Amino acid sequence: MFDGMWTVNFSVPGDAGHGVVVISGDTLLGGDSGYYYAGKVVFSGSKFQGELEIIQHSAQLTSVFGKLSQFKISITGEIVEGQLTAKANLLGTQAPPMSITGKKVV
Repeated sequence: MFDGMWTVNFSVPGDAGHGVVVISGDTLLGGDSGYYYAGKVVFSGSKFQGELEIIQHSAQLTSVFGKLSQFKISITGEIVEGQLTAKANLLGTQAPPMSITGKKVV
């Protein structure tokens, strides 16, 4: 039901970005112009939660969380009628949460 390709927009106070993710079962893979993402998500009805590892592939770009080459986030959210909304927290820090919206495209 949620499997497919999604365009995503994400933001923290003072910064924002966008990318794509592919959901296949409990696996989420994706990326943007500076980072790629990989992790697992667990669905319960329309809600989901999981943990993603974010790894830099372009040293010229920084993440919305700052100059980090690799980090993990926890994510919780919901998918309703092809629209995704979520919050993500940078693990091990007190950084403000990241807001995420997305739309299923394939």
